[in-house]
Amino acid sequence: MKSSTLSLRKTICCLLSISLIVSSMPTYGFAKTTNDFSDNPVHLQYIDQQTIKVYDKEATSVITVKTIGKLQKTEINSSDSRLNGYFLLDEELNTIYSSYTHQTITLDKVDLSTEAILRARSPKKIIYQYTSYRKLRALVGVWADAGTILAGLAAMFVGGSFNPGLITTINGILSAFSHGIPDDPNHGLKLKVQVSGPTKYIRHGKPVYVYSYLIIGVSKY
Repeated sequence: MKSSTLSLRKTICCLLSISLIVSSMPTYGFAKTTNDFSDNPVHLQYIDQQTIKVYDKEATSVITVKTIGKLQKTEINSSDSRLNGYFLLDEELNTIYSSYTHQTITLDKVDLSTEAILRARSPKKIIYQYTSYRKLRALVGVWADAGTILAGLAAMFVGGSFNPGLITTINGILSAFSHGIPDDPNHGLKLKVQVSGPTKYIRHGKPVYVYSYLIIGVSKY
């Protein structure tokens, strides 16, 4: 009888522990098994070079890019506070930290140096960035909303932004994530980026040349 009572107490304690763990996790992490982007198209509104508004029928998110020392912070402020977060780009280390997944990922190396950009044959200075689904998933999570996905992609570049004319293509890409972002290191997104500049600034008495990056194409690979 005593053994039975102890066993029952242990079972109750285990159930209470599991209940506390589950209740402390985001509820949408359990409830969400699909992202129906096809039934919920995304719209973009270009506010200025540092701000984009992303909205659909579920939420409106404002993506803002700020410079903090040597880091670039891309913030997402949503009408659904659970979607708020940020990305920190360290251009020197070629890494991004995500507040959504608490992971720091290393970007695929792209030569964004002044010399490489000036060597580009195209007068519009086009470069390409490849991002695997696995890296995108590590950055934004499995069930990320549209605003977070777009902010994560734009955050890969200093002053990165999207051309609003890409909205049809973007909606087509997002529809592929209806069952979550796959853990696939061999396939992903190819970003076509137009580089503008340089714009000359004087910082601490020395000239600094800054480029801006506009994502003008997105395709799968």
